[in-house]
Amino acid sequence: MKRSVFLKSAGVSLALPYMESLKGAEKPENIRRFVGIAAPLGVYPESFFPEKEGKNYELTETTKALTPYKDKITIFKNLDHGVTGGHQGVKALFSGVKLKDAISNPLMYPEKNISLDQKIADHIGYKTRFHSLSVCPTQKSPLGLMNTVTWTKNGIAVPQIESASLLFDKLFKQDSEQEIKHKTRRAGIMFSILDAVLGQSKAMNQKLGQVDQQKMDQYFTSIREVEKKIQTQEK
Repeated sequence: MKRSVFLKSAGVSLALPYMESLKGAEKPENIRRFVGIAAPLGVYPESFFPEKEGKNYELTETTKALTPYKDKITIFKNLDHGVTGGHQGVKALFSGVKLKDAISNPLMYPEKNISLDQKIADHIGYKTRFHSLSVCPTQKSPLGLMNTVTWTKNGIAVPQIESASLLFDKLFKQDSEQEIKHKTRRAGIMFSILDAVLGQSKAMNQKLGQVDQQKMDQYFTSIREVEKKIQTQEK
């Protein structure tokens, strides 16, 4: 409350209720964002990566256009983890894990080939309206390659939004009152289903061995993540 307002109302300040309009404006939290952009055809390493390391590196033939932003850019290399396979390697762009390894290699547990964007979203995604958004002009390229680069910790590809108009509607279109009621009802149904599944799973967990209990723990974690997403959607 401003000093002048307090002094003017000091005689009756104890009788006044708390008033929201007299509270100082709260500074909104500065939520950080992450944007990952995949180029399925890749880059030509010899003309992309700088030779020198550190702040005094020199931009190369294909990165000279970024000169005005050089002081704000960090270029990393040698992050491919040995993943090869031509254009198919795009699937491992944000995880560094081959799809077949994520499915069969026990060393990849418990997070398999979770992509960087989903790892970040698991930590800060609940603060935003959408946990994350995966966008792609088309799921399948003219070369017949699937443009999937976003993966959950269970090794499942995140569905991508292909339609620009659908993306616009999700970001900017206000739902009608009927749509809001429908989504609220659907969220309530999802919560009741999760409660039932969680209760049955915990009862069964007591009868399992150590390895299976670890798998169930991963399952419980995924359920809790879904609950957080539903709560965010409700808000």
